[in-house]
Amino acid sequence: PFLLALTIAAATLVQTSHADIYAFGSIGFRALGFDNTTIGLLWAVSVVAEIAFFMLISRHLGGSDNAYRFLIAGAAVAVLRWALMAYAASALAIIALQLLHAGSFAATHLGAVYAIARIVSESRRAQGQGWLSGANALGFSGITLACGFLWERYAAHSYLAMSAIAACGLALALWAGFLQRSYPRRTSVGD
Repeated sequence: PFLLALTIAAATLVQTSHADIYAFGSIGFRALGFDNTTIGLLWAVSVVAEIAFFMLISRHLGGSDNAYRFLIAGAAVAVLRWALMAYAASALAIIALQLLHAGSFAATHLGAVYAIARIVSESRRAQGQGWLSGANALGFSGITLACGFLWERYAAHSYLAMSAIAACGLALALWAGFLQRSYPRRTSVGD
């Protein structure tokens, strides 16, 4: 149970670090002078990167043996993405950072799903996934409310707070990755 809670907390922190861009990204892009077409392109780039990750990377490198590698990598990418996003001003820089969605979101999600499949018995897997979804929903609602306050006062520099949240998730992911080495494996799903 502790490893499951730790894994869910790590993934939730990283995933909820996306709240700022989800809620205020378009406002920030418009403040930089981007038109609707460019803003749409910036969003499309992140979606395409996520889809490509799931289609290509997860297919060849997926599996529960890599669960914590994905979770840790996703957290590290999120820390970097949000720290740089606080200062990005050109469309090219933001496109590059939006491509990192494949890491910050997709790798984190895949890692969490594989980790739950690895540490929870098959009969409890749906419950584990439900806890992850519930934690993400609660986390997003709280962080999004905080982002309103942060964005109003700091605009794009509020991404630095998201980087700090992701860094907390990274610390928990590293801890969970260390602990899972001695945890009995429950499944071989995805291997």
